[in-house]
Amino acid sequence: MNFVLQTFNGEIRDVEIFNMVQILNTYSKYDGHTYKLSDKSDIEGLADYIPIGTLEYVGSHLKKYHGIGLENPIEIPKRMRGKDYVGRYYKILKREDIPDRGFSFIKDVSRLKSYCGLMAISDYTRKYLEGTVYQISEYVEFISEYRVFVLRGVIQAIQHYKEDVKGIP
Repeated sequence: MNFVLQTFNGEIRDVEIFNMVQILNTYSKYDGHTYKLSDKSDIEGLADYIPIGTLEYVGSHLKKYHGIGLENPIEIPKRMRGKDYVGRYYKILKREDIPDRGFSFIKDVSRLKSYCGLMAISDYTRKYLEGTVYQISEYVEFISEYRVFVLRGVIQAIQHYKEDVKGIP
């Protein structure tokens, strides 16, 4: 496999990129993996490379070499959004359908990696929302948050995301 890893002004500035370089330097001689470091992922000659970096970095590579434009964010699957599963009020709604509520967690899900935060939702505050579709939920103070990667119904990996790493699921 070939990888193109994001740099900033020619320097590695991201711990994940640093770790990937260490892994590839250790195992590439055995597995035939190669990598290039680059500030841009859409330069000529990288069609067979897997980009690793920011959303913009990966996005420019996917657009140039695969014709893939802006991706839609993936949220909790519809059948898993009920209170019985998530344990709180949780909805994905168009901006105009957001009900007046007290302080709620709100996130623009019409764009990747968008974050709004906590706000009291009302006619007055709703007009400041620029996106089209939002996740609205009761605020919950999490002990720890993890990502679970599933492929064909089988968990492939679990990764700590934020808060206390000692709070194991």
